[in-house]
Amino acid sequence: HTMSSHSSTSSSSSLLSPTHSRRLNILCAHLSPSLQNQHAALHLNHASAESLQQQQRQYDSSDTDDASSIVQKDMAASSQRAAMGTNHAASTNAQEQNMLFAAKESIMTQMMAEKQQQQERNKMQSATGRTHPRKPFINASPILDSDAPSQCAPATKSFLASILNPYPEKHRLQQWVGGHLLEDIKKIPEMPYMESKHHVDMLMRRFLDSDVVPSFDDLLENPEKVFGFMENIWAEGSLSVKLSVHYNLYAMMIKLLGNEDHKKRFLGNLKDIGAFLMTELYTGTDVKSLGTTITYDNNKKVFVINTGDNKNQKYWIGNSLCSARYGVVFGSLVCGNRNQGIHAFVVELRDANGKLKSGVFIRDCGRKGGLNALDNGAIWFDSVEIPRENLLNKYADVSEDGAYHSDVKFNRRFALHIGALLFARIGVGSGGMSYSKVALAIALRFSHQRTQFVNPKTGEGIRIIDYDLQQYRLIPLLAETYAASFFQHYVKRVYIQYVKEENEEKKDELLKQTHLMASISKAQISWLGLRAIDESRECCGGQGYKFANRLVHLRSEADILVTLDGVNHILLMSVAQILLGEYTKELQDRNFISRSMYLAWEKASDLLRQGLTMSYYQSDSAHLCSDSFIINALDFRKERLKHTLATRLYNRIVKNKQAPFLAFNECAVHVVALGKAYSEFSTMKAYQKMLLKIKRIHKRDPDYKKVIRVLRDMFSLHGLNCILKDNFFLENSVIGSRKSKAIRREVLRLVKNITPHSLFLIDQFDMPEYIFDGTLGSKTESLEDLNPRPDEDEPRADLDWGQ
Repeated sequence: HTMSSHSSTSSSSSLLSPTHSRRLNILCAHLSPSLQNQHAALHLNHASAESLQQQQRQYDSSDTDDASSIVQKDMAASSQRAAMGTNHAASTNAQEQNMLFAAKESIMTQMMAEKQQQQERNKMQSATGRTHPRKPFINASPILDSDAPSQCAPATKSFLASILNPYPEKHRLQQWVGGHLLEDIKKIPEMPYMESKHHVDMLMRRFLDSDVVPSFDDLLENPEKVFGFMENIWAEGSLSVKLSVHYNLYAMMIKLLGNEDHKKRFLGNLKDIGAFLMTELYTGTDVKSLGTTITYDNNKKVFVINTGDNKNQKYWIGNSLCSARYGVVFGSLVCGNRNQGIHAFVVELRDANGKLKSGVFIRDCGRKGGLNALDNGAIWFDSVEIPRENLLNKYADVSEDGAYHSDVKFNRRFALHIGALLFARIGVGSGGMSYSKVALAIALRFSHQRTQFVNPKTGEGIRIIDYDLQQYRLIPLLAETYAASFFQHYVKRVYIQYVKEENEEKKDELLKQTHLMASISKAQISWLGLRAIDESRECCGGQGYKFANRLVHLRSEADILVTLDGVNHILLMSVAQILLGEYTKELQDRNFISRSMYLAWEKASDLLRQGLTMSYYQSDSAHLCSDSFIINALDFRKERLKHTLATRLYNRIVKNKQAPFLAFNECAVHVVALGKAYSEFSTMKAYQKMLLKIKRIHKRDPDYKKVIRVLRDMFSLHGLNCILKDNFFLENSVIGSRKSKAIRREVLRLVKNITPHSLFLIDQFDMPEYIFDGTLGSKTESLEDLNPRPDEDEPRADLDWGQ
């Protein structure tokens, strides 16, 4: 009987995999003798059969188990089964062997069924482009469930969420906004133009009355708290910008440029809302040419502000139309008939009752492409007198008798005044990051839910995220958002180090570094936000164009970020200018011939030093995804563009005697290319440092290996995309056509690897779910729920056309 059972098993096991056959034979060979030697035999009831099946599935979960380990596990299981069967000692051996044969047949049938299911899964994976099954990634289950097709997978958090969003009070803040402001915020888009401005002013004052906002003292003493607060409001854009103007511009200027008396007088009441008055109708980027004058009157011992020519009106001034009592005004200080350059003053725009002060005129700037609930005004000053003490005098002062005094040289003084803008510039980058996160969350959640066309092999609908093109459009943006997030963390650390540094020499160096990083952050992340919104909108098809799904509204809000606090291309040009300034120190004593030889040697030296020459023909996955290839290639581009730009400017200025301004302008495209190259290199270096930090701190975390694997994939994906999209690397022999094709294949492979984890990666941003209510990104509402059939008592779309 036992032999026949083995024979039956062997003949049938040819239908199974070798692993299944081997394990089944081991089970049979071990269990049969053990039963023959047992006086109190095992009673194989339904429960014990299920136990055997479960045990077999455990074996299948590991391909490393050998025969001896399986037998050892079976012996332990046999002892358990013997203990369970002591109450059935009266059973006969024939009955026991018949039951064993039935159990073995049941196991074999189960394994054959699993084999067929695996074959079907392989077919489906082949149809959707995946070549092998993947292990689940930290509970990141698919967004669709066959029993509940409208439900998303629950949010799954790991230590990554605390790295991406470290603000400790984020949930308390989000809960307050959701409970006190959310319903009023939802009304804003549908409100009349002027009513929406006053409504947002009311919301802002309610915010400032709460206990969830930071104090003005936190701006310098705890800037991390202010950064975290601004990044976790998740409110309507107009409200966020109003708060940013109040904290990041108005209050920060007084904190950095003023004295203790200024801070007591103008920052004593959090609800005395402020404005920031720099931009003029005809002057934006060229701050040194501002037309507003602030002249000291030696007789009255006051400063007198005048707009003068109409083109000097202050323009796009946030908070000015409906909210601001005070404003920090930038203008040319005239003292003793001498223009001392740009300085900052605090000006009272309205009295305590809200009435405009004499000589101050404010008018609405008109409708904008977005953020229309933000009260932007144009402002004129007609001989407005302000106390002498209102000059923000940390770096310069005017005595009562009209004598001007400053221990700081003109250029450094101007840089320190502009340096006060950096906090707000970093904040604009954070705003772009928020837009990118929200847009990608909506698009990816929708892509995991929506099906389009039917798989001819399975008869099931195909999720649009399973289409290669949808993945290729969204996943690289997700990887870039992660890279930008890590870079933004680095930028904030540099800024915090700058504001807390007391040594003047070190502070100047940190100011230059902060200016570089803040400019890069603002430019690249605001552009990223727009690209993420645009691609997400298109990837959601017609639903993406529906206003209720937020993407078109996000686009109108995010558009201004590329201009706000510095035009992006101008910021990149300023970055390149600083890099060139450092580079010229190396070349001051070289003539043109030696310079050319030096630059040629530098190119060859860089290629050899960074290993790019030796790896020219390498195109395997390990090499392409390595830190050394990606970082060295981006570093070489940065250095090479710097060398060649310096040569072009040298030829024009020194050899051809061209004016420096004109020479720089003729090389503007090259200049911006250097700024972008430095931006991408700095971002990838920050990402690399973050991976090392995660390894150092979280290596023992149970989720570490799973998290680091997908983070590494995103590092490689974004780095290779930077290389792939720029012809520089082909033109300068960093890669050849063969390697370029290999990089493209590697990008597609990485996109496929990351796609199954995309919902998990979105969850790590730790955004409040209320911002997705009523949109395609909702976890509780399906597309059908968002578009219900009309109720019987709803008005019908009847029309009275008469005859």
